Formats: sequence, C-alpha cells, structure tokens
Amino acid sequence: MVNYAGRGFSTSGAINAAYFAAGGPNGSLGMPTSEGYQVASGVRRQWFQNGYIDERTATGTASIHRS
Repeated sequence: MVNYAGRGFSTSGAINAAYFAAGGPNGSLGMPTSEGYQVASGVRRQWFQNGYIDERTATGTASIHRS
C-alpha cells in the first residue's frame, strides 16, 4: 500500500509489476491516486500522479501511459 495525500492505495497484479519496474513511488508516475478499476471488458486501470497503467487481465500484461 502506498500513501498519497493521506489516503492509501494498493497496486496489484501486472499493474503492480509495471509500476515498480518504472520506479514505484520515486519513478516518473509518482504516487497512486486511485484504486484499480475496470474500464472495459478485460481491462483494469489505475491512476497515478503523472499518468495511468492499464492491465489486460486475459494476458496479464500492462501498459504505462504518462501524462
């Protein structure tokens, strides 16, 4: 669990792996600002200070989108 603005948000699965591969809280995405949630069939998204990560649940892969 990572704490941002007094709230704790956890990362899991492929989102967690991609987040920490990109440097975690000290990386370019910064801190998580939401929990992961379903955005489309088979796609989970989690927002961070400087972008978001999408996870394709069927393949277990994730893609980072920086803002």
